[in-house]
Amino acid sequence: MQQRRRVVVLVLALSLVLTTGCWDRTELNELAIVLASGSDWSEDGQYELSDQIAIPAQLSSGQS
Repeated sequence: MQQRRRVVVLVLALSLVLTTGCWDRTELNELAIVLASGSDWSEDGQYELSDQIAIPAQLSSGQS
């Protein structure tokens, strides 16, 4: 029983080590972060959605 527990702990520890990493990371300057979202009915009866989005690459370089 104790042997089996050791094997399970070893397999879990190895899976934690092998599955972590940066193989699919997304760089901060490639993201667009939604700060606010709103919805409204337009004058012609259509449903209208709007978002306020911050793009970190433009914020850090001073562009607007």
